[in-house]
Amino acid sequence: MAKTLQEKILATASELFYSQGIRATGVAAISKAVNTTKMSLYKYFSSKKALVLAFLGKRDDDFRT
Repeated sequence: MAKTLQEKILATASELFYSQGIRATGVAAISKAVNTTKMSLYKYFSSKKALVLAFLGKRDDDFRT
């Protein structure tokens, strides 16, 4: 199943947050790892805070299931 760009961004951010830490991982590093632009990232997540909240929400959902 092909992932959407939004799913790829969230998955990549999750990996980087785990390996480098949330504070140490910048939006530029995430967009570079996904091979997209920061503008595309901000299309789906209005800020790094919004991306972190999505990451934590997914992590919570995964834990509960």
